[in-house]
Amino acid sequence: MVFDVGSSASLASLRARWLPELKRCGEPTLLPLMVGNKTDLTREVSTAEGQAAAEECGMSYMETSAESGEGVGEAFNAILTEVYHYRRHMEAART
Repeated sequence: MVFDVGSSASLASLRARWLPELKRCGEPTLLPLMVGNKTDLTREVSTAEGQAAAEECGMSYMETSAESGEGVGEAFNAILTEVYHYRRHMEAART
């Protein structure tokens, strides 16, 4: 789930609207990641605030800039790593 670090309202909307929607409609096995985007612009949400919000929501946290590409590859790698470990765990549980 992505929010704009330049907008406190964006983080509030993620928490109040989109996270409940994800929990209601998403797969129970979903591995959510909270991403603070637009780090290349003026911030309203600090890294510490983003991390705290993610922890409260039971999510990992990363920051990116789609404009500069900073952190984007790392975010995708984090997602793929989580999926890989989850699938290995599920396969091991079946045997």
